[in-house]
Amino acid sequence: MLTKKMLLVSNLITLVLLAYLAFHYRVPQKLWRNWVIERRIPGITPSHAINRNYQSSREIFSSYRSNPNPIIIFGDSHVRLVSWQELLGMTRIANRGIDGDTLEGVTARLADESKSNPTAVVILAGTNNLLRGSTLDQMKQATEALLAESQILWPTTPLILTSVPPVASYVMGH
Repeated sequence: MLTKKMLLVSNLITLVLLAYLAFHYRVPQKLWRNWVIERRIPGITPSHAINRNYQSSREIFSSYRSNPNPIIIFGDSHVRLVSWQELLGMTRIANRGIDGDTLEGVTARLADESKSNPTAVVILAGTNNLLRGSTLDQMKQATEALLAESQILWPTTPLILTSVPPVASYVMGH
């Protein structure tokens, strides 16, 4: 009998502590904002749309002044974190990398640059698809959609599609 009472008290203390932590870290408010207001529901919303950097980066990119005949580099953090102008010694480069972006996310934002007349389009993406568990077939379909969209937007512009950078097995959880 005493053990049951101690277990009950222990469970109550745990529940009170969890409730305190949930409200201290504003978990209900964050869930409400993400799921109800922003409609970003894991498993339903496309992964690139859940990414907070995605929309804000797209808005920032749209405010940039147009660079005549740029080389546009699309991708994820592997693109964003590089100073391509300095690395390549060229000034007409438009870096369009967004942390955490996926092949589907890049495809969705190709049209954002449809008014530019790029000299070339470079795409380095797919790492986050792997990290989110996409199969090779899913990645192939996403890449084909990306290629089709880029051909519609820029039929005569050279497209450079890079391979997916290697991902360490410990990052993949294997």
